Amino acid sequence: MQARLGADRVRRMIEALSLTSRTGSATRLKLQRLAGLLVFACRVLPHGRVYLQRIWSAMRTASHRRRRVPSPTLADMRWWLSLLPTWPGILYLRPPTTAAVHIWTDASGTKGAGGHLGEAGQATDAFSYAFPKRHREKHITFKELHAVVHAVELFGRGARWEDREIIIDTDNTAVAAAVQTGYLKHVASQSLLRRL
Repeated sequence: MQARLGADRVRRMIEALSLTSRTGSATRLKLQRLAGLLVFACRVLPHGRVYLQRIWSAMRTASHRRRRVPSPTLADMRWWLSLLPTWPGILYLRPPTTAAVHIWTDASGTKGAGGHLGEAGQATDAFSYAFPKRHREKHITFKELHAVVHAVELFGRGARWEDREIIIDTDNTAVAAAVQTGYLKHVASQSLLRRL
């Protein structure tokens, strides 16, 4: 099975993104229309949701008059522009695989974070680290997501995970939802989510 975006819809997305990127400014209505097009695209391109966060943030602060679009938002628009012209607009829906990779992580409010790879009680690899001083006062959502990103980067280095389901176990519901949906309200953690 497959899900598909039509060529006309992809063309409209590219035109809207190009215009806003080129001018560097937009009204709230223009950003709402752009976000609407891209939300639809995320049904076929699920990891694109991460690159909608800043567009939504810019949309919330925009007014009916044309305003400058923040540079991080323009960077996300450039990401979409780099992908859409070469992407065929198709998501192939594969049946679930039987082989799964289990990653378990946890973070402390003050101490640090840790995690392991493998089934519960059968770890094949593990890590722990103390948070650097610059992260000690940050929100627990940031710390929990930091542990997840660290685990994926550490355990995924050189691993062959192409046809495997990755199951990430965390005790933080905001992080679990963010990993699942690509959406995280906590602004400081959005840059970490992009690394997944």
